[in-house]
Amino acid sequence: MTTTSTKSPEMREQIIQAAIRVFARKGFHAANVREILEEAQVSTGTLYHYFKSKEELLLEIYRREIKVRQAFFEELRRRGLSFQEQVQRILKMHFDRVRQDPDLGRVMLIGRMELVSHLREKIQVLYEDVARYVESIIQEGMKRGELEPCDAETLAYVVLGAIEAVTARVLLHSDAKARRLLKKAPSELSVVFLRLMRVSSS
Repeated sequence: MTTTSTKSPEMREQIIQAAIRVFARKGFHAANVREILEEAQVSTGTLYHYFKSKEELLLEIYRREIKVRQAFFEELRRRGLSFQEQVQRILKMHFDRVRQDPDLGRVMLIGRMELVSHLREKIQVLYEDVARYVESIIQEGMKRGELEPCDAETLAYVVLGAIEAVTARVLLHSDAKARRLLKKAPSELSVVFLRLMRVSSS
């Protein structure tokens, strides 16, 4: 009997990448395990050795991406950057990742919208970590006098909602407008957020 210690990181990654491609093409509900098997070129037994279900596979995709973002956020925090600098770098990082791996972006976007309640709740817990970070940098910006006093929690979701809206337009429609938005989004959203939150000079 195969044990956890014999699991191959390369095979696990192969299955995850196959699932990302299938979920991006079909959506989570329409995709089935057989399609993931074919895409990954593995047997049923091999897939279930690594993941118990397609739900577990999707959760792992979300966990991995959120961890990447958390590590990036923590590095920004350690460097003691201003609110403006952090916002600019976060936006650039986000849209660079969308550009580099649009399939992953589609899975992160579409998957969350179409999930059944029990899975949606688990994924929302992961998203809350991102929201808390944005809330924390808004609070820090207020303490340093960079931002006007506001409800940081509400504003964090406003920021994330705006980013998600632009991301959705970029990923769900492959046209000239999507390409323009992808190119302009980091700088334009940065300007919008800073105008919205910066302390006035008057």
